[in-house]
Amino acid sequence: MMDLPYEQSYLVENVLDVAHIHVAHDGMRGGGLRRHAKPLEFAFDSYSRDGIDASFRTLGMDASEGPALERARVGLRGPHLVWYRSDYVDRSLRSGLALYALPLGAARCRLIYRAYSNFGAKRILEPRWFRHGTLCTILEQDMNVVVGQSAWIDSSETPLKDAWLPIKSSDPLVVKYRQWLDEYGRDLPNHRGFSSTGVPVRSLAQVAKTRSAVNDKQRYLQHTQLCSSCSRMHRVAVRTHWVGSAATLLLLVGTAWWGQSTAGGLLGVAALLAGALVLTANRIRLRLERPSLGA
Repeated sequence: MMDLPYEQSYLVENVLDVAHIHVAHDGMRGGGLRRHAKPLEFAFDSYSRDGIDASFRTLGMDASEGPALERARVGLRGPHLVWYRSDYVDRSLRSGLALYALPLGAARCRLIYRAYSNFGAKRILEPRWFRHGTLCTILEQDMNVVVGQSAWIDSSETPLKDAWLPIKSSDPLVVKYRQWLDEYGRDLPNHRGFSSTGVPVRSLAQVAKTRSAVNDKQRYLQHTQLCSSCSRMHRVAVRTHWVGSAATLLLLVGTAWWGQSTAGGLLGVAALLAGALVLTANRIRLRLERPSLGA
């Protein structure tokens, strides 16, 4: 779960943009690999008031990498739910994900995400808060780009069909979604289709006021405080930092008092261990508070 500083439709568009994953999230677990960034071929299975069902394949992909894939499917259940599913040659294999994009107000939405798989490496010993940090990084890598694009679009009188230059090998699904909003999403608040819009044109200065400013606690505000496992770990890290700092100070005082005696040496070792604990707790706290564009 994560709160994001742009309209719901921009989040749905970003999630449906299959082509950007291998480029924008190269080397990220849960992301992609730049060498896999190749032209895509889409096929649309259904298009109706309920949403869009499509499949896609990567042209020129080496089929030897990973389990043999028969078809990759993607769908929109309008206006909130996006799902992905992989159909493998081995029918016993299952993997996919579902993402809900929920509007929270002007230039704000919430992402709720769930992935599943019955194969691959099990990460039983990896805590949830650590996995969530990786997923937050992926969203943060997209955030500045999406915020900038949405600010320009919201301040322009140019419809998307004239502002965009869609690429046939990467953008058909994104265009189809905006066309779906033209046809079925006109009653949605702040809808923006491919050729129509329900968003009043505002200046860049007005748009900027609705965008959340990036700050040192952005990840904490957008995810950690909303997530039970991450907020719990954050409280533990903060308490450990303060208790460990106090313990380190007392142990250093004890070391100085006992000097070079055996007791002094043991207290010195304990002070080093307490200091290491403080540094570790502080790194965990920062991971749960601050945005990161790295892995």
